[in-house]
Amino acid sequence: MTPTALIRLLLLSPFLAGAVWAVPVFNDAQEVLAQRPDGTWQEAMIDGKFDGTGYPVQFMEPPYGHEVLPPERIRLHPQKGSLDQQLKTAFPPIPRWTRVRVNKGGAEETAWAVITGLRGIEFKVAWEDGSGRARIRHKDIVEQGGQIDLTERFVWDTLGVIADAALGIKHPTDSRCRLSLGYLVQAQDRDDGRWYRARITKKDGCSYRIAWEDGADYEEYRGGDELRTP
Repeated sequence: MTPTALIRLLLLSPFLAGAVWAVPVFNDAQEVLAQRPDGTWQEAMIDGKFDGTGYPVQFMEPPYGHEVLPPERIRLHPQKGSLDQQLKTAFPPIPRWTRVRVNKGGAEETAWAVITGLRGIEFKVAWEDGSGRARIRHKDIVEQGGQIDLTERFVWDTLGVIADAALGIKHPTDSRCRLSLGYLVQAQDRDDGRWYRARITKKDGCSYRIAWEDGADYEEYRGGDELRTP
């Protein structure tokens, strides 16, 4: 190879690399348009990862079927966009402190709650009747109300304090390092500020791992001064 040809190759190499590696990226479970052997385009869903030659695709229109297609036979769906856009459309975000009416399991058993936190694709809610918390998903929400304002949040906190006083709950100030495995305690939810029942599952000095009784939060560590007992 002559020096001139080598220089030309080096100058063109970034563009050649771009042409080789500019493979459209699609995600598993993303809705797309895919091309049939006869050239028609139909709605389909990506059904796996790129294997070096193509993407597994499940057609969503007759005659249906499953094929592995090269990237040039797959297009971004013009109405649905990327997977992130599809997820936002299917599961729109709901702000914290929004009131929602939730299906609690039965056909007509619903109750109002307030969203206090987000846990992955799930919401953490506190029931308005004071009966506790739960983790729910979009499909459990029957109706969406407005957000509670600062005045309502003050009433919310005040009712919690009154309920605690009625139960005679106290901080274990004289025994914060003496709690044992299996003890039933109360810990403060860092999202809504109320206190809920939990059980000690591990102890490390004055630090304790707790499992929430209602399962609305994952296990976490708390100091003894953050726990209280009836």
